Amino acid sequence: MEKFDFTKIEDREKFEKLPKEERDKIGDEAQEEAAKMQAKVESGEAKDYAEAERLINREKKEIILTSEQEDAKQRIINRLSKGHINSAFEIKEAFPLPEEIISSPEVQEAAKQGFINRLSKGYINSALKIKKAFPLPE
Repeated sequence: MEKFDFTKIEDREKFEKLPKEERDKIGDEAQEEAAKMQAKVESGEAKDYAEAERLINREKKEIILTSEQEDAKQRIINRLSKGHINSAFEIKEAFPLPEEIISSPEVQEAAKQGFINRLSKGYINSALKIKKAFPLPE
């Protein structure tokens, strides 16, 4: 469903040209989203409406991977967790994945394990490559 910025005249005009049923549906969805944002603010989950909107948008992003992409993700996690950064990069190049997958907690945990693995074996350059490619918390 298209989003409209009603502060822009062209968006308001575009909205007004839509069939009534579609305008009603957009209005209902906007009210639903506003209620969700208000609930997040009232519960303390979000400090303001902007943060509530970011949280809701993050929740909406459900990424569905093909079986080939899912396999590539698992292979990247496997290689990364062992500290094999070059082969993880090769897989990533061969099977591009959405950035949300690369920055997911699962991949970040594998990067952390690989970073620790490389450091514990004295492979500082490999550890630094992992840290650079997958920003890890201090």
